[in-house]
Amino acid sequence: MNHPRERGVDASHHYEMDAELGALVLRLSGVLRAAELARTLDELMEDPHVDATGPLLVELTGVTEFQVSSDDMGMLARTPFAQARAEADAPTVIVGDSDLAFGLARMYQVRSGREEGRIRVCRSELEAREWLKSMGSD
Repeated sequence: MNHPRERGVDASHHYEMDAELGALVLRLSGVLRAAELARTLDELMEDPHVDATGPLLVELTGVTEFQVSSDDMGMLARTPFAQARAEADAPTVIVGDSDLAFGLARMYQVRSGREEGRIRVCRSELEAREWLKSMGSD
């Protein structure tokens, strides 16, 4: 199968494997709630078509409302999905184009306890893609 696998998780979460980028792309839109996102991450761990330890791009530009706190960012950083990524030292990039999205993504980055060189927050998807491509040449 050469085409990316797509699967709608719910109205506000969508993920696909981007073959060109060689990464899992998780797009979030609408109202972002921590409990729903945690369930999505659990589902990603269970999906046999998803490599939870490979490169990841998380796109927050479609989120219209954030119903998450700094404590939620810590909880999300401790999910089995996040822990598997940390143990594998998998590159992760989060795109937040608004100040709020960027700030929450930075909170996640800090709460994850991972080195900045392996997890990054960007303002645009183009910048995120370029960073992930550069990580592939390590």
